[in-house]
Amino acid sequence: MPAEGDGGRFFDREVVDVTPGRGATLIQHIKDWRTSGSILPSSRRLVARLLAGVDFASARNIAELGPGTGCVTREILRRMRPDARLVSLELNPVFVESCRSIPDPRLIVRCSCASRLPEVLEQEGIESVDAVVSSLPLGMMDDDMVVRVLQASRESLRPGGTFVQYQYSLSRHWAMKALYPSITVRFTPFNVPPAFVYTCDTRPPASRPGRWGLVPAALGTGAVTLLAVISRTVHNLL
Repeated sequence: MPAEGDGGRFFDREVVDVTPGRGATLIQHIKDWRTSGSILPSSRRLVARLLAGVDFASARNIAELGPGTGCVTREILRRMRPDARLVSLELNPVFVESCRSIPDPRLIVRCSCASRLPEVLEQEGIESVDAVVSSLPLGMMDDDMVVRVLQASRESLRPGGTFVQYQYSLSRHWAMKALYPSITVRFTPFNVPPAFVYTCDTRPPASRPGRWGLVPAALGTGAVTLLAVISRTVHNLL
């Protein structure tokens, strides 16, 4: 099935499933490592930390960007409610077919550019989603495409919805910060390579830290911002 949308190759992913019997998709991932973002599979700890920000108990509709061979997809389905739906957007036709082989009626796989998420959801009769789970290699995409994808994700979320994303650097922190009032960044060292997990909330922080909690909170936010600036500067130089 031909890919829809812009045809940008930067919508392959950073997650690869190495389950026996999926050698063809693993080879495809390795061949496309420059646009996949990684040549090695993400650890179970990284996947668990990525999905920790999603409220699966209440989520009825979830969108996934860049499912690859379905490593994260299967875990999302395992945690989802029986009556929930998952819409996964993938641009690589080989990975699309791999995900479509997952035997779960709650899963809808579309061969489409991530920037067309609102349009795809409308076609599926879904007004908005409770969460967007992204494995896209934002660090390898140009600024304009990053903004388009993040804006499409933000537009697709219901009020109070959550966007989760993992990256191997902080170079795109600025783009998420521009769209979400509350962002939590966690570092996962037990992954090759180590990764940062972003949990972006459409709601502002429910409460501010007390007087004694204000200093560490400010230091943490300042440290992430400083690292993001340094990472973005290095990224631009390269």
